[in-house]
Amino acid sequence: MKTPDLLPRFGGLCPAVIVTAPAAAFEGKVDMKMTSGGKEKDAMEMSYRIKGEKMRIDMPAGETSKKKKKKSDDEAMGAMIMDFKKKEMMILIPQEKMYMVRALPEVKTSTKKKKGDEEFKATGRKEKIAGVEAEEYVGKSDGRIVEVWVTKEMGKYMSQQSAGGKDGAGWEAFMQKENAFPLRVITRKKADGPEESRMETTAIDRSKQADSFFAPPAGFQKFEMPAMPGMGDMMRGMIPGR
Repeated sequence: MKTPDLLPRFGGLCPAVIVTAPAAAFEGKVDMKMTSGGKEKDAMEMSYRIKGEKMRIDMPAGETSKKKKKKSDDEAMGAMIMDFKKKEMMILIPQEKMYMVRALPEVKTSTKKKKGDEEFKATGRKEKIAGVEAEEYVGKSDGRIVEVWVTKEMGKYMSQQSAGGKDGAGWEAFMQKENAFPLRVITRKKADGPEESRMETTAIDRSKQADSFFAPPAGFQKFEMPAMPGMGDMMRGMIPGR
């Protein structure tokens, strides 16, 4: 895989998944799976390591269908490391044994309601997701029905979707207001309609994370690339948080 080809892999994910600042109260690893249109065969799995003000996202550079028996070079893992204190993000390209560093987009939070948004209300339904008690809230955000299963055990969710002058979706503002963290997010065009997208936590590991997870591996060389138009927008489409 060519170096520039890895970058778009980190964008265009399930719309529910957003890059967020890590929670100081939580340290560990969170595994998540994203599907679009209910197609399990096209599921994408990602893992997040969180420690203090740093977060690492590991994801396949290619599809993660369980039917595939052997990964090719194009399916090797890529990684992104965010340092919210330094306001930097590092992208690792294992195939080339290289990494590059970019500035994180400026965070702008917004609680402004968009036209068509509806307040999120508790449905009374509760369920354990990855061993953590979660409660369901349903509302309308960006013209879509959104079902959000939240917990308050993992700290506050902070979105960067509004970076670059863009307002965050209604459900993101709800997360901030409630100091809650999303363990499952499902979007539909209408109530009881088919799923458009789903983000779901599959495992939570609260173990201590080694500092080496948040630094370039030995033997990796730093490289520079010219600024890319739309790079900030692309990097906003990813996950979990404070």
